[in-house]
Amino acid sequence: MLWQKSASRLSARSGWLLFMLPASSPGQIATDGTLGPAGALPGPDYLIDAAIGQQVGPNLFHSFSEFNVNTGESATFTSAFSGATANVIGRVTGANASGIDGLLRSDIPGAAVWLVNPNGVLFGANAALDVPGAFHATTADVLVLGDGGRFAATDVDDTVLTVADPAAFGFLDASIAPISVDGAELQVEAGAAVSLVGGPIALNGASVNVPQGTLSLQSAAGPGELGLDGDAPRGGAVRELGSITLSSGALATSGGSSGDVYIRGGELVMERGARIEALTTGAGANAGIGDVVVEAVDVRISGGSQVRTGTSGSADGGRIVLDAANSVVIEGIEAGGDGRGAGGGGNGGGADGGGNGDGGTGSGSTGRGIDLTGSSLSLSFVKVLPRSTKTAFSHAAI
Repeated sequence: MLWQKSASRLSARSGWLLFMLPASSPGQIATDGTLGPAGALPGPDYLIDAAIGQQVGPNLFHSFSEFNVNTGESATFTSAFSGATANVIGRVTGANASGIDGLLRSDIPGAAVWLVNPNGVLFGANAALDVPGAFHATTADVLVLGDGGRFAATDVDDTVLTVADPAAFGFLDASIAPISVDGAELQVEAGAAVSLVGGPIALNGASVNVPQGTLSLQSAAGPGELGLDGDAPRGGAVRELGSITLSSGALATSGGSSGDVYIRGGELVMERGARIEALTTGAGANAGIGDVVVEAVDVRISGGSQVRTGTSGSADGGRIVLDAANSVVIEGIEAGGDGRGAGGGGNGGGADGGGNGDGGTGSGSTGRGIDLTGSSLSLSFVKVLPRSTKTAFSHAAI
């Protein structure tokens, strides 16, 4: 059915730059009554029990009219359900963005936590995660489940609750709210995953650490679906992609076995020393190797920012793939790889490829190193690191 957003929702989205984390007041977390009783929960340590949501097989669904965790507060998802819970999925159906500047926690063993708010999800400097599984935050209008189910946060009548895992993020139009992480240090347990999927995504002086797990950032600027971790959605895919900006701070999946980093957007900007790292610190052939894959229209990396993969063993380091439909601009930074390693070293990466390759396709790769693809490829003031067997890591770096 054709559905249009209300004027108040559009106004809330268009004014996101003016958003401030809300002051403490009653009703910072309140249920909307669509899946259980309606009403404000008592704080400042909010207990979100399964009894106020709806359990469907391994999925626990919650529906809120407001969801904010202020400085010094906490929100804990809990359940006495006797069976296994794989996913705790909370949507926000009210008109306000969610501000998280306290602790977001779950004590449900192994369960992934999903927060869906089409009006925005904004993490302040004091935000922290304590969840036993993955964490996913999105400003999608609907979370699409793997068997055709839907958990809609805008048109709630479009909801069909099922037992399947979430598989895609659905957007109704081009009015897509942002996700921002400002100064926070977000981390999950080893081997878990974090995804941020929405409109414009901005990390400012923030770090997201997913040791040995998968880290995914995807930005949409038009209707359609984005699959989880870049998988192809069943429905029509989003055609217009949005902006992702990393200003200082870091995205990391490093650990004994490093995980993958996947970024998809219309524009990726890395500035002010921002870092993306997938470094394997464990030795031996069984240590997992993480790749960094960027799919974008335009990519700009500047101001001492870096993208790095690597391993301390003798195997090759992970790949760095920058696949841009239009341009890749890398300014004033180092690029390359060391074929290093305690046992004599594996292959790192090089930065072979053109400078100012306007009008054609520039590309370059060495070993499992660096692949650059774009119709315009510009590398300015780039130092290509020599290969060496004297140090401790095999890596590729941009």
